[in-house]
Amino acid sequence: MILHEAFVPFRNRLLATALDSVSISIGNPILSNPSPRSKLGGLPWWPSSKPYPTAPDGLPLHLLAQINLAELPNHPNQLPTEGLLQVFLHPTDPNYGLSIHDRCLQAHWQVVYHPTTLDASTVRTTFEELSYDDFVLPFEPRLAFALDFKAVQKYLNPTDVRFQAFFPELCYPYEFPDEALDSLYKTLVGFESQIGGYPVFIQDDPRLLNPDLPSDGRFQFESCNTPVLLLQLASETEPRGGHYPLMWGDVGVANWFIEPEDLAARRFERVFYTWDCS
Repeated sequence: MILHEAFVPFRNRLLATALDSVSISIGNPILSNPSPRSKLGGLPWWPSSKPYPTAPDGLPLHLLAQINLAELPNHPNQLPTEGLLQVFLHPTDPNYGLSIHDRCLQAHWQVVYHPTTLDASTVRTTFEELSYDDFVLPFEPRLAFALDFKAVQKYLNPTDVRFQAFFPELCYPYEFPDEALDSLYKTLVGFESQIGGYPVFIQDDPRLLNPDLPSDGRFQFESCNTPVLLLQLASETEPRGGHYPLMWGDVGVANWFIEPEDLAARRFERVFYTWDCS
């Protein structure tokens, strides 16, 4: 960790907040077929015997991301080591499926976990029900992009609600020069796609609105009973093969959280979803 000289005295405390994470890089366009490989967009791997994700209005949801967990270099927060994790979004919802009144309501979005992909004999090969008319999505659903993974460590950052509790000296009112604060922000806040680690927000941390979240620093990092970051997908400002893979509003970022006990039990029905932008 490279810090401005003004923050060197905080180095050890910042390093102590390290969490394992997986950095996600979005690559070039790939075939949009229903294979089990990790990808952004395209057609999902889906068993013929399982009902396809559908919104209450009857519209089928579109695959946003598919993570083949066996491809990950590590598995933060005791994430399953095999199977597929998928995220689907409503094709025409201008809020990208998000309900601000209940961010756990999986009506216009859905998280699905498939424990195994070994039985390929019953996998769907066509999805005639999917509509590409008048879609409002942060990605082009007819395209698919490769995903690559790298094991990294993430540190508590100033956009996280817990930062002020652990580092009140580094919060407003600031007693450091602007260039030092800019350097700290660039070091700790990485607007990138990832699994595990600490989330990044552009606006306020929406977990401030959750009365069950401890925000006074009483919990310990190694035994906190608070939602962990399941997945973060950030906007991409550079094209891949002539196409922009992902754009949340005005260069925003999306996060999905899950309670540790739900993740351990492989229960993905109570995932907390949010996204924000400038």
